[in-house]
Amino acid sequence: MIEAEGNDRHELISMCISQLDEMITERTTGVQFDQVTRLWTNVTRIGLVALMSALLVSCLPLETPKDSTQIDPNWSQILKGRFIYKSPEESFSAVFTWKSKENAYELLLRDRLGLRRIRILGSGETAHIETPNGQTLEEVDVQAWWEEQFAVSVPILELPDCLTMDCSFVKSGQNHVYDEQDRLVEFNYDAWTVQAIYDSRKTEDSNVVKEIQLLDGSTKVRMIFDS
Repeated sequence: MIEAEGNDRHELISMCISQLDEMITERTTGVQFDQVTRLWTNVTRIGLVALMSALLVSCLPLETPKDSTQIDPNWSQILKGRFIYKSPEESFSAVFTWKSKENAYELLLRDRLGLRRIRILGSGETAHIETPNGQTLEEVDVQAWWEEQFAVSVPILELPDCLTMDCSFVKSGQNHVYDEQDRLVEFNYDAWTVQAIYDSRKTEDSNVVKEIQLLDGSTKVRMIFDS
């Protein structure tokens, strides 16, 4: 495999083509050809150069353009209503704190612009947003606002509301399927079906630990509640 990047690739191809052309020229210098033979020699030269170029290009690794607007989220943990989000490139991180009494997220955001504090009032698809400069945005589409502000395709707010401290499905169990060990294996949220393994147990300090693991292993959510 030939590895090269940017201008290096073009220089490598040009060098190989030049060397091939010089080799053919050396072999044919001083030899007398008739017109037909000379024509076929030139055609062969052009064909060999084209074939060599195609082989070199096919051996080079393809350049895939990087889309800076698509950053896959990396879940770290959820502890006592606190959501921690960090992008793999570590260029963006955020801490969400869910305050059930105020029905609001408090977002502490750190990115290239520094550290900012944002309040999101409400936990649905639309909410009031208090920005760092004191401006209040009312009835905002949280998903669209998030993507526009932070260029992240899958924000933490896509998690179902029941993963906050006021987890309703744990209390009611309606429209959800449980296995024999009373673990949640499927729950529905706005026509979005999530299959998961759900476990609830008590720790030594009597706090209740609730854990949700998606069956494909892509996301694991762990919550600890004060008993």
